[in-house]
Amino acid sequence: TDTNVYFNVRDAYSIKINEDDNTETEQKGTFVYRINEDYQAVILKYKGNEANIEVPEKINGYPVTEITDEVFNESVETVKIPETITKIDDNAFARCEKLTTVYYSGNSQQWNEAFTGTLEDVTINCEPVKGAINSDGKSSIIDVVLARAHIVKTKTLTEDQLVLADMNDDNKVNITDVVIMRSIIVNG
Repeated sequence: TDTNVYFNVRDAYSIKINEDDNTETEQKGTFVYRINEDYQAVILKYKGNEANIEVPEKINGYPVTEITDEVFNESVETVKIPETITKIDDNAFARCEKLTTVYYSGNSQQWNEAFTGTLEDVTINCEPVKGAINSDGKSSIIDVVLARAHIVKTKTLTEDQLVLADMNDDNKVNITDVVIMRSIIVNG
């Protein structure tokens, strides 16, 4: 017998209470989610059939921080994920046979911390990491050396590298930026 009780609160929003373990899941639009003990939304399922979807930053005022296993279905081709997401289960995209691109509003270091699985033939687009001049996703001593070489004019940085090297956003790369980079490296 079905031990689940459903309550329709309003259009495109419902609550499901599992009487077996007293857990509660909710649906807002095409996303099924639950609220964890830290009052954060955890995405459990995408129930739509759109090819291009965007995971919300908040649902009913709760920050969305996690995406669980096999959330997305076979219709999904592109996904936009906010940087509020700090954990994505390895199999979240397991059923996404058509998935070609994931857009993550955080940087590559945040993405690598959130998602440890693999996606074959999928492009991951992340925001660049300030200070990661060599585009490896983290600021390191290599980046400090590159910035210093640019300052003393032994190396010319590309436009993209200049943006990443400009740590204080003053539209120039100078010793102040190198000091900020070194501080980040030393202090984590």
